[in-house]
Amino acid sequence: MKKKENLENKYLNYKLKEFFFKYGLRFIIITLIGVIVFISYAWIKSFSLISFVDGLFVAGLIGVLVSGCSFVTNHGFFDIFAYNAIRFVNFVKQYKEKNYYGTYEYTKAKESKRKETRLIPLSYLISGCFFLLVSLIIYLVLFF
Repeated sequence: MKKKENLENKYLNYKLKEFFFKYGLRFIIITLIGVIVFISYAWIKSFSLISFVDGLFVAGLIGVLVSGCSFVTNHGFFDIFAYNAIRFVNFVKQYKEKNYYGTYEYTKAKESKRKETRLIPLSYLISGCFFLLVSLIIYLVLFF
């Protein structure tokens, strides 16, 4: 009984580490990019309260747009373009070997890889919505 509990705890810890490295690092990176955009926008527009709030809104909008692009990419919208770009590069560099024998095989290979990373757009969306929510709350407090 004790051995089974230890295995479950070990498996749970592994899943938490995997979850953090897969999604947590992306969340931290997009949040840091949002903070850089926020500060840069406020610095360019002059350091006023409105420029800070506008910077928060722009950072949130960028996070939501990155989330949308990641969602579309994760569902395979750009697979045909990526496959054709790979074929073009192989043609220009005159490689003789082929990694994939067609668009269908390339798409299926990418689908199997994407099953592991379904929630990646969620980390970008959470960060973007956080910036948007803070900016909207400050807008409401300032103007109402």
